[in-house]
Amino acid sequence: MHQPFRDTRPTDAYGAFEFRARSDEAKELVKHLHTVILGTENRKRRRKPDDAARFYETVERFIGELLQAKAKEGKGGTGRFGRAMSARGFSGGVVGYDNVVAARDGLEKLGYLIHTKGYPSYHISFDNPDGYSQSKGEAAKFKAASSLVKLAGRHGVSISKIHRHFPIERQPIEARRSSINDGQGKQQGPKVRFEHTPQTLAMEARVVALNDFLKGFKIGGADHRMLYRLFNGCDNLSTYNWKKGGRLYSDSGTGKPSYQSMSTNPKKRRALRSKITIDAERVVELDIASSYLTIFHALAGKPLALSPNEDPYARIKAERGLVKGWMTISFGAGKQCRAWPKEFSDRYAEEHSGVRPTQVCTATSIRDKALEAYPLLSRVGDWGLKWFNLMYVESEAILMAMETLMRRGLPCLPMHDALIVRASDAAEGARALYLSFHGVVGVLPVIKTKLPSVKAAVEAVWDEVKDLETKLPQINTRA
Repeated sequence: MHQPFRDTRPTDAYGAFEFRARSDEAKELVKHLHTVILGTENRKRRRKPDDAARFYETVERFIGELLQAKAKEGKGGTGRFGRAMSARGFSGGVVGYDNVVAARDGLEKLGYLIHTKGYPSYHISFDNPDGYSQSKGEAAKFKAASSLVKLAGRHGVSISKIHRHFPIERQPIEARRSSINDGQGKQQGPKVRFEHTPQTLAMEARVVALNDFLKGFKIGGADHRMLYRLFNGCDNLSTYNWKKGGRLYSDSGTGKPSYQSMSTNPKKRRALRSKITIDAERVVELDIASSYLTIFHALAGKPLALSPNEDPYARIKAERGLVKGWMTISFGAGKQCRAWPKEFSDRYAEEHSGVRPTQVCTATSIRDKALEAYPLLSRVGDWGLKWFNLMYVESEAILMAMETLMRRGLPCLPMHDALIVRASDAAEGARALYLSFHGVVGVLPVIKTKLPSVKAAVEAVWDEVKDLETKLPQINTRA
């Protein structure tokens, strides 16, 4: 069987401007570069204090982006980063367009930057009165010149240890705009700069409390520094309700993948996570089976009646990997999947000895079987049932379960639809997850675990909580 084609060509990093100077050496480098950049400017008026501080921060982030991209050269990266240079694309972000341009021009004048201009691409369109429409084009490219790398070295900033000097900035809660398509292709939405309100401060306090609690435990077999909560679709900060996304992510603190993303291969990833320890004790994953499907039906007003050992996907008579893939793709896209995306097809082939999804079953066939088993899936993508609505509800259930365990002095690590707990805490972890999920969603979920020694304990908890279902309060999580 032939192996699937894997594109190994180096790629440009995306310029999100999220790296900040942490070490003393990096801070001195930024201070020096900021001073010499100011010397290249021909401004009639000095910047006001707030504007000056923002420009200094932009220089810092620009340098961090350049050196981080350079560190990836020869390791799957080109050594440069790309970013479409349109003022609209920087609106509300962590750096402003004018400051980026000023930093770019200063670095280029000093010979520290190799800049390749981007360009829009136009094609003839009979639907456009002007005759032309813009398509993707090419983003501007930025690369650290050898002189900048040497200067960094003289300041003690080594490219080989760049993550220690310029790590990615993380805050307990973060917000991003919707994903964008620019000259780099589809990219994660830019991070949004926002001023705290009582609502965001309260949300931040929950994450900070969890981080402070987890510092008291030693996590082995994986890299983890802190948790942060990421909200999505923040396109209009003035009307944003902070109920889109909100998933808890782990920042490794080392530049390496955290325990949540240790491998792209699911089997290998699960095997690696099984070696994680908390205070030298082995852990177990408590997975919410078919989490989005369960939440989707609850939000749509027709909750699923599930038994404790049921696999909700089993109602769809098709290969489970394709059923799960179809669900993930459909919920993520906000519409029923009708053709297997290339990325999914490549990943499936890699995991199945070169066999592609279409050789097993078409996406439309899975769709028909899914709709037969769950007719409500015809409403995928409806208002209030979009992926970020489902993710928010799921994230609240996970967060509440973690807080419950924290109050009992029991540590755990979040996955997107699961909790990692010490094996000895499996029963307490399952109880917290059952009750928090019901409190948020209104139904008891199916919780799965692959560790045989704790399955009985998890099943016993179901017997404890099942009779409480009609008595438990439900929290309103609707957007």
